[in-house]
This record gives sequence, C-alpha cells and structure tokens, in this order.
Amino acid sequence: CLKIGITGSFAKTSVKHFAAAIAGSKYRVAATPASYNTPMGVARTVFEQGLDCDLFFVEMGARRRGDIQELCDMVSPEIGVITGICPQHLETFLTIENIKAEKGVLAQRTKQCVLGASAADLPASDALVYGRDFSAENIVLSAEGTQFTLRVKQDEIPVRTQLLGRHAAEDIALAAALCSLLLMTAEEISEGIKNILPVPHRLERIQGKGGVVVLDDSYNSNVEGARDAVETVRLFSGKKYVVTPGLVELGAIEQEENEKLGASLVGLDGVILVGETQVLPVRNGYLAAGGDESRLKIVPSPSAAAEAIAAELSAGDCVLFLNDLPDIYN
Repeated sequence: CLKIGITGSFAKTSVKHFAAAIAGSKYRVAATPASYNTPMGVARTVFEQGLDCDLFFVEMGARRRGDIQELCDMVSPEIGVITGICPQHLETFLTIENIKAEKGVLAQRTKQCVLGASAADLPASDALVYGRDFSAENIVLSAEGTQFTLRVKQDEIPVRTQLLGRHAAEDIALAAALCSLLLMTAEEISEGIKNILPVPHRLERIQGKGGVVVLDDSYNSNVEGARDAVETVRLFSGKKYVVTPGLVELGAIEQEENEKLGASLVGLDGVILVGETQVLPVRNGYLAAGGDESRLKIVPSPSAAAEAIAAELSAGDCVLFLNDLPDIYN
C-alpha cells in the first residue's frame, strides 16, 4: 500500500477527498475520514478500516513544531502534498517561517512531492510545483459551479465542476498533479474528476427552506478560504448575507486580518457577527471601509444569528456561514 501525506495551512481535507475520488477510478483507495489529521486519527482509521488498498491518503495537521515529523515517523509516506502556506496557526507557530519549516518536513521526508503556489519555495528534491508544472487556468466562477482548464505537465483538460469558489479549481489541480505522480493518464484524471463531490462544510451549497441558498463554509478558518468564500457569495442573485464569528489562531496579525475580513463584506445586504471575542475587529474593518452600519448586527450565539436572519431571507437569497469557532472561544 503506497502512503501519501497531505499537509498545508489550508485545503488539506479537500485535496485529500478530491485525490481519493480521482484515484478511486483506477485504484483501491483508503483515506483518513473527515478532518482526521492527528496520530490518533490515523491510528483510528487503520484500526477501523485496515489497509487493504493500493493507496492510503493521510491528512497531516500541525499546530506545533514536531507534529509533521511525528506523523511521518508513524506513516512513512512516499509521496507528499503541501497545499500552501498562510498565517493559520500563527498563534502557536509565531512566524510564517516556522510554519514553512514545519510543513516542509513532509517534502524532505518523501521521494516525490506536489507543492501549491504559496509553498513553491520549500526545498524538495523531486517536486511538481503549481504554476510551473501544473495549474488551473482560465477560471470562470458562477453560482452554479466552476469551469477552468486544468494543465498537468503537457496535458490540458477542460473541467466543469459543481464545486464553488476559486479555491475549488486550485484544489482539483493539486489533486490531479498528485494523481499524475500515481501514473494516471490525462484521460483517467479527467474521468476521475467526474467523481468529485463537495466536501461537507467547505463552501458546500445547500438548498435551504423557502428557496434560500445556504453556503456552508463553517469549517473554514483561514484567510485564503475566507477571501474566496466572500467572492463566491457575491456571485449569487437576490440578497446576500454573511454570518461569521471572525477568524482565529492568527496570533499577532489576528486583529489586522479580521479588519480586512470586515472590509471585504462591504456592499453585502447583511452582515451578522456572532460572539464577543473576534467580532469587534471585523466590525471596525467593515465600518472603516464604508460599510452601512444599519446592515450589521452583533449577536451572542449561532442560534441568535439564525433567528436574526430568518426574518430577512426570501426565495432566491443567499447566506454564507463563514467559520464556526471552537468551543474555547465561545
């Protein structure tokens, strides 16, 4: 069983699911479920599923130095994917350089590696790099899905997917590049992409009551994903709302990034901020960028947010639920 490690500051779960879906059209695959990305999660997966497979996709999370090393010691991956680097978990890593060093352990411990654009400068002996060796090009976003040209080495593959958001195209490209290392042809990758389904809670489109469209991005907790999610909600017709508690685990830049998030929400029909800990920087950023204060509400809990927004929505409207804070913040 060939073992593949997947890490990065964002998109680990999505790339894992997409790669398993593509490769599953040719190989027997197993993968850590949901967001299992710790030694306990890996052990539980092996105990419950076994490893009667050709490929085992292992999501690898890291909150502190040494976490990737521990997972590599446990799994012994032969191929790695580093989706990208952003300030997520800066609270515990303190610097971007520390995050890069930790994620880069996977590139050093594997024979071959796939590197996202923001991880392109990590040292790796044999790597496919986003923008150089593969990419998602001519991306067209809509409320119905995403179209783009997938380039993997010399091959170009037209892709149309129900997945929403710019990051969907980039994540599929990462998964496809990985599958090319697994000796899948362009035709096999193209067919495998048809098996990709939305990952729960990652900008997942849900048809709500009364014809309201719900974008469930409640597991999003990074600045890259938040940017793409807000871009996506603007694609919809009808009134557009965002419900968010803000972003966390960003250390010294947390206030600044939440102010930027607030500024990005200007022009939407409604902004509902949930909780107490992170919402003031979001509010301040929104108002400083010219946001309409009458369109902004602060509520104490998710249930209060649902109640506040229910009266505002009608058929054809869209509401984005962006991030769901861990209990420690509530």
